[in-house]
Amino acid sequence: MIITSNMSKSAKAISRAASRPIMPQEPILARRFIGGDIACGVASAQAFIYCFIFDLNYVGVVSFDFNNDLLWLGFRAFIVSSFPYGSGWGR
Repeated sequence: MIITSNMSKSAKAISRAASRPIMPQEPILARRFIGGDIACGVASAQAFIYCFIFDLNYVGVVSFDFNNDLLWLGFRAFIVSSFPYGSGWGR
């Protein structure tokens, strides 16, 4: 764009900004923290294990008390809290 003397300062700034190519400072993937992705992956694997054992309990192959046993309640709470922690940590 051509900058003329009768343009306002903000119009000149917009004109200069529009004439420059947009170049990102760094690639998007370089800003991600891999630890967050690993934490989400671990939480997904734990959720799979929990659901698999829950289903085995449902069909009667094993017998666990998922609603009252502190081990299973704690494991479930840990899995549920790992997902937002990992996704917030990685971004």
